[in-house]
Amino acid sequence: TARLVLHEGLVDTNTLGAYEALIDGAAKHLYILNDFPILATLRDALLRALARGVRVELLTGSGLARRGDGQMLPGPLPRELFEYMTKHRLEPLIHAGARAYEYTPPPLPGIVATGDVVRPYVHAKVMTADGQFASVGSANLDVTASYWEDEANIVIEDPPLVRTLEEKLDQL
Repeated sequence: TARLVLHEGLVDTNTLGAYEALIDGAAKHLYILNDFPILATLRDALLRALARGVRVELLTGSGLARRGDGQMLPGPLPRELFEYMTKHRLEPLIHAGARAYEYTPPPLPGIVATGDVVRPYVHAKVMTADGQFASVGSANLDVTASYWEDEANIVIEDPPLVRTLEEKLDQL
């Protein structure tokens, strides 16, 4: 079973509502794969989930690609600032008990960077709840996706499929 959730910018907040419903309905765990600054309302929903004992795990990338040693590759200053803002928005969640990870692919010998690793920007938008529900689509967890842009997410209610997705996220 799946539902298409459409959000028409400046008209409704359907994808934001779907994210809030997943977070507020979670009883055991939430997995989130997103690389945008988390909107305050969603941060507050995640803090509520953590307060009631839900395990929250976040996987991000790097707003500006980094070498394996953490040094950012050359890029525009706005992308570097975006990276700092995104990570700063995770701090209250980490202090409340969330676990946050930055995606690092395995070393690739053809990559010309320290340690043959580049920590990339991650453009995925995935949230799972309790191995029962998943949202996959275009909506980030930020203010622009929540209020201004047109977005489309699929909310999936298929425990075997969601558990498979969570197993993949665990591997990452």
